[in-house]
Amino acid sequence: MKIRSFIAVFAVAGSSLYYASSIRTQLSGSAKSGNPMIPYKVGSNAFLNMPPNDSHPLPQRLSQTGAFRDTKNLVPAEGLLPYDINAPFWSDGASKGRWISLPSGTGAHDVTFDAIGPWKFPAGTVFVKNFGLKNADGASSNTKVETRLLVRDDRGGVYGASYRWRADGSDADLVSVGTRAVIPVVSNDGQSTHPWYFPGMADCQVCHTRLAGSVLGVNARQMNKAFGDPNNQGAIPNQIARWSLLGIFSRSIPAKEIAGLAHVVPPDDKGSSLELQARSYLDVNCAMCHMPGGVSGNFDARFRTRLAQQNLVNGLARINLGIDGARTIVPNDVSRSIIAVRTNTLEAGIKMPPLAHEVIDVAGAAMLRRWIASMPAPAVLAAPTIRPAGGDFTSPVLVIISNPDKDAIIRYTLDGEPPEVSSARYTGPIRISSPTTLRASAWKSGMKRSITAQETFVVRP
Repeated sequence: MKIRSFIAVFAVAGSSLYYASSIRTQLSGSAKSGNPMIPYKVGSNAFLNMPPNDSHPLPQRLSQTGAFRDTKNLVPAEGLLPYDINAPFWSDGASKGRWISLPSGTGAHDVTFDAIGPWKFPAGTVFVKNFGLKNADGASSNTKVETRLLVRDDRGGVYGASYRWRADGSDADLVSVGTRAVIPVVSNDGQSTHPWYFPGMADCQVCHTRLAGSVLGVNARQMNKAFGDPNNQGAIPNQIARWSLLGIFSRSIPAKEIAGLAHVVPPDDKGSSLELQARSYLDVNCAMCHMPGGVSGNFDARFRTRLAQQNLVNGLARINLGIDGARTIVPNDVSRSIIAVRTNTLEAGIKMPPLAHEVIDVAGAAMLRRWIASMPAPAVLAAPTIRPAGGDFTSPVLVIISNPDKDAIIRYTLDGEPPEVSSARYTGPIRISSPTTLRASAWKSGMKRSITAQETFVVRP
């Protein structure tokens, strides 16, 4: 490992300032003395036991990858460095453990630091992430479900490999094609099940694109945090400062620069504004696709882009789901905000994120709705409720339309057209005796009208 000749560093974590002196001496002596300041031998064989690119066969078992010296107990191989991030990508509620393997040798593992954009990692870097499922009460269980490796290849990109854990937890097997499964989860209260998607190698390329920087979670805004590493408690709390001390970056990162770095936050960070929580969430879960030059979505979800330039608020929704007045985000109008709708469904072709997502992020979706509802704009009426729901009927059906606001006026149509202010006013049950599409919306002075509710009744007497 290349040792840089600097004598002191300030490591910043939150608003606290930590001083570490005589770093050169401690770094040079740490390998022999076991100094707790730098407890790790950073650097492993390039690529571990993985091939240099995905044109070669991959190890069929996790134990063959070289990532762990004790695979069953997830004891990492020597040279793997544990790390954590501020705001994890939503992975259906799983807990995660993370390690990085950098190529050993003088200058071989230099990482190019960037305060805003993606970091550049040398070929042979391997990121290891283990997923564990949680019990119903939210506590981590002993259920290992999957371990993923992301390899910085010799072609300037990355490739990924997913390993599915065996039921006995002894090893994990390579997943070649994306597969849905139901995983049994053992807890103190018995056994439950959890839906899961194991991505194939092609799936990894959907998000880990060169446009997005290939490596998604290891950047300044994610790594700028204290890391409660049990082997290094309190010594160098800020991860970026620790990595700088370890000589991982191609240049040292001074304390003043670290102090000025932005950081994202998780969606339940009560000490942060709703806007910061929401923009962090969108950066982590959406920005790898929703950026200039990315997918056809008409907004830029990157944290680096100011909200006013992101085209999120009142931005045109390319897919409006048939919702009248839909936009990417409509201030104080959750029902017309496509982001709120698509993060709160599992319907194929509509759900977001679209991949490796079998469980709704209830807390994250609720946070986005609160943020949208907090934006200043006129109040919006809730959509009417139509009962019974549409479907096939063998006899005429009486349909009742209601609205939570008893002072609201409900207007409806029976020809499939959207209701207007001149449409029929609902005054009582509607008898439907032939195939009909009923559409209804609520109106009230001083409030924005509701979105249109719709049900189709196929009556075959």
